[in-house]
Amino acid sequence: MADLWVKLMTSLGYEKFAIQGGDFGAGVSSSIAFKYPNRVIGIHLNYIPGNYFPELGVNEVFIEEENKYLKDESDWYLREGGIHCNKKQNH
Repeated sequence: MADLWVKLMTSLGYEKFAIQGGDFGAGVSSSIAFKYPNRVIGIHLNYIPGNYFPELGVNEVFIEEENKYLKDESDWYLREGGIHCNKKQNH
């Protein structure tokens, strides 16, 4: 999908461009930014699904801080992710 978007932008005459994506598009926009960083001047993501996970290149691994963040994010989601249904609401 990322390759198709870059092909489209190229055919429209854009050598560099900003990208925006939400939900499924957040993954597409992230892929564009990773695969074509020299073409992207900015990126905006919203509504990043809970199953979103950054792409790593061949032989790349997350550093300790990134692994800690991913664990903390997972712990938070398990504890707070369903706040609308498992926490008492005080209005």
